[in-house]
Amino acid sequence: MNQLENLSHTIMEAVALSLGLKASYFRDLFGETPYYRLKCAKYPSVNKAATIGCGAHKDTGFLTVLFQDMVGGLQGQDPATGQWLDTKPIPDTFIVTMGEAIEKMTGGLYHATVHRVLNNTSGRDRYSIPFFFDPSLNARIPFEIENLDTSAELDYTTAKQDQVDELVHSLSTSSIDDSTSQGWSSGAHIFETVHRCHPEVYARWYNKV
Repeated sequence: MNQLENLSHTIMEAVALSLGLKASYFRDLFGETPYYRLKCAKYPSVNKAATIGCGAHKDTGFLTVLFQDMVGGLQGQDPATGQWLDTKPIPDTFIVTMGEAIEKMTGGLYHATVHRVLNNTSGRDRYSIPFFFDPSLNARIPFEIENLDTSAELDYTTAKQDQVDELVHSLSTSSIDDSTSQGWSSGAHIFETVHRCHPEVYARWYNKV
């Protein structure tokens, strides 16, 4: 976990430098106790290839570092064309994706990665291990980065909606409004992620919150 945290900080330093910021910008923002979590996802082998193992979505946070086995099935969507691209497994490598929070902060300079998982018909169970990296739960995140030069924004066009399997959630539609003039709450946003992504867990354990 410590090595994944260090790797994530290094990636975020590269993101900061690419935006013309000091390398420590996101490290300072995330605080001394960044919130991260790791889980193991299992996709059992099935007989039908027509349905989706995990529908199209964006991760809600800042950064995801993913390790996948060699079974395959993960796809990312080209933001310019809407085309789904296979992310073929390469041994001893990670896949890195950006989430909605970094898209919001950069005004779209960095796009949250739309991705999905096809049903697994390989005859072997598929496993993937995502590591989600976010600021401290107590952090207050600015709505946007001050004085950010957006003149070099990449020429992305919006994919046609009929090319997307389902409506991808937007951070701006969060049902938890814990924002102030100083920014939005990292902890409230992560709690909202539980509400959106795991509604049955939310209903059972957090319905009175």
